[in-house]
Amino acid sequence: MVRKCIAIALLGFALCACRENPEKDAPGQKQFTCELEQTKTALSGQSVIWSQEDKIKVYSATCQAGEVFTLAGGEGTSAASFTGTQPGAAPYVAVYPGDMAQRYVSSSEVGLTLPGEQEYCAGGFAPGSNPAVAFAEGDNLAFRNACGLLAIRMTGSASVTRLVLTDLSGAKIWGSGSVSADDGCFVRADGGVGDDTLTLTCPAPVQLGEEPTAFYFVLPAGSLGEGFSLKIVDADGGAMNVRGAGNGANAIARSTICAMPVFAYQVNESAFLSEGVYGVYDLASGTPVAVKAYVAGSDQVALRTAASTATFRIQNLAGAWALSISVPRSLQPGQTCSLAVSSIGTTGVADATVNAVLVKSEGGKCWLEDKEHKVGYIIAESL
Repeated sequence: MVRKCIAIALLGFALCACRENPEKDAPGQKQFTCELEQTKTALSGQSVIWSQEDKIKVYSATCQAGEVFTLAGGEGTSAASFTGTQPGAAPYVAVYPGDMAQRYVSSSEVGLTLPGEQEYCAGGFAPGSNPAVAFAEGDNLAFRNACGLLAIRMTGSASVTRLVLTDLSGAKIWGSGSVSADDGCFVRADGGVGDDTLTLTCPAPVQLGEEPTAFYFVLPAGSLGEGFSLKIVDADGGAMNVRGAGNGANAIARSTICAMPVFAYQVNESAFLSEGVYGVYDLASGTPVAVKAYVAGSDQVALRTAASTATFRIQNLAGAWALSISVPRSLQPGQTCSLAVSSIGTTGVADATVNAVLVKSEGGKCWLEDKEHKVGYIIAESL
């Protein structure tokens, strides 16, 4: 895969200016009014607004433990007031969201910790998952995004439960690090917590459709430059493994969305796909159970093709049984078809016509799934 990078002026809370409230603060308290630049995000086209849960953490040289500021007014607007305990004297270092702040380093550097698990949010990234940092000599704070985003966009019919991303360079894509005033980028720390694999979980299975659904990872700048692997897991226990190109093609840049080309979700890893013997399988338990499978040495197989259909047959002359499975010819992986089953003798399989998806075609064999009835079929594509 190659990337299509879209520069964005604002991701979540990309740019905001904070100024000291001109009204007199209560003793020991501080109030800031935070003004958000009124542009549209490149993620969802929604105005950038403050939420009730938003918190920022403000540090200074005389308050190195930092103080947490909470929203006091202006929820749902671009200008909101935050209150908290006086965070010492300027210069200030501020972090959004406050719970990612790790430690004060200096007036030009602050430590952060990126979480090892992120959560899916329809139309963008989850609130509080995209860190922004501000450095200022006075009371006006301009927040900048510390990370960039990877957008995975899919179509299909499955329900996605999680995505697992791995940086093929082995570099950490979550964990401890720091942000400096020089470039505003999150820089991974040597040692400390973190890993090269990050999971994006879905609070509820996300149903794919004909229109692309986007899943966003928040990542440090410079990540994925040597490529990545991605495992997408569905609610039925199947998975699709995808690889992204290296050579800098998918390198993440700060405050930028690296958007992968749209692709169709297609299972290429499951317990059923690990089976290799012709036959019919019960998939209801998640572990394939052979209902009727070919036995080499005693059973016979045949493949008959017509103008538009192909019929695969397993039979045992001594046992006086036969099982035929017919599907359309020229079926492509991911396509749904009408599959007809015909049974003679005692096979344990009833005559039926069902809708089945071709999930894999390899080595002269086809793997098809009837998802409604949780039945799998392995037939010959060629003999």
